Amino acid sequence: MAAGSANITHVAAGPECSAFVTDKGKLYMCGSGDHGRLGLGHTNTARTPLLVSYFGEDHAIEKVACGIAHTLCMTSKGRVFAWGDGTWGNAGIITQSDVREGGGGGGDRDKREAKELRGAGRKEREERENLVVRRAISR
Repeated sequence: MAAGSANITHVAAGPECSAFVTDKGKLYMCGSGDHGRLGLGHTNTARTPLLVSYFGEDHAIEKVACGIAHTLCMTSKGRVFAWGDGTWGNAGIITQSDVREGGGGGGDRDKREAKELRGAGRKEREERENLVVRRAISR
């Protein structure tokens, strides 16, 4: 792994992927990229751990969990991010298919926010994603 001098502080594994968090707060993932579960911006298989660059220097990752086709992580500030397949609500957010089909169980407000996420800027999108995730967790 190209983690340099960083030490691995947390690991997680799902049926088709593995995740590694370093003491520098970086997240690396490898395995099947199906459904975008690796968070690498593509659905290709990664045979060696690759840096999830989405977080940049903005967020230090502390914990990660891998599901069947989705991944969740928590930052040092307690923010939760989820990606991959959320068809059944397993990622804690409403997927585009839920919005289109009217499912997701989050009510009209959540559906509206999920639609707005598509056009939002990165910072605004992150804030709205966390609102939707917190609301889903508090139910």
